Amino acid sequence: MRALISCLMLLLMLLSAEVRALSGSEHCQDALKVLGKENDAGYAQLAEAVSRLMDKDYTELLDELKSPMVSDGCFTLSRYTHRLFFHWGFNQSPRSQSALAEQVRRAVEDQNLKVLNEQRLGADVTRSPIDEEALWRLIETEWKKRRDAVLNKAVSVMGSRQEGEALVVIIYNVHLLGDYSTSSVEALADVRVIAAELNAAISMLGGKSSAAAIKLTRKLSALSRRAFSTTARRECAASMLDLLKLELPAVIGAGQTGAQLPGKH
Repeated sequence: MRALISCLMLLLMLLSAEVRALSGSEHCQDALKVLGKENDAGYAQLAEAVSRLMDKDYTELLDELKSPMVSDGCFTLSRYTHRLFFHWGFNQSPRSQSALAEQVRRAVEDQNLKVLNEQRLGADVTRSPIDEEALWRLIETEWKKRRDAVLNKAVSVMGSRQEGEALVVIIYNVHLLGDYSTSSVEALADVRVIAAELNAAISMLGGKSSAAAIKLTRKLSALSRRAFSTTARRECAASMLDLLKLELPAVIGAGQTGAQLPGKH
């Protein structure tokens, strides 16, 4: 009986994770805790901008990819939901995301098969083969637009492009770590990619020679190397997020003393 109850509880947890995603405000709260800036309006606005970059207004891009002149409806999100877009790593190429590459390849194959079938039937060919590069150009153009917009906003928070990008990288990857708390994780950047991006940003903001920053980055790297399965990736992401909340505020505070921030002018 106890075993049955345990199994039912586990099933309920998995179903809950499946249907529930973190809200934008929850992602922002995570980011502000990690940065130690819960009461800073400027950081809150930037966290909201990063959340919008990742989760909002993706349907326009999807409609372009599905348009008759591009894939004629052959491109779909499939099982990946909105996370197929913009969840591949802030400094990574969209082409590095295997789930997205799979959907692009599938769209090309499906459309080209339809063209071939029309030709075999001797019917008037009403479709054109897909230009795969046209799909990638649309995705990369939209990603660059979103990325540039949030980086420009970050400059107003940190005062420099380099530090602003490091801040955005942390907020972006904290969002990804939060997304790992659900079961829809197939399209998310690998935790090793997340750790690598976080480590570079932490070194930038905390100081490359900072003992605390070095210690934290080593811990993150060690955690990321444990992610050998989907379950392990979720556990690893949760541990990384907890670690960041515990240690990163002090690391950033030590590295950024004297910086002038919005809301404190």
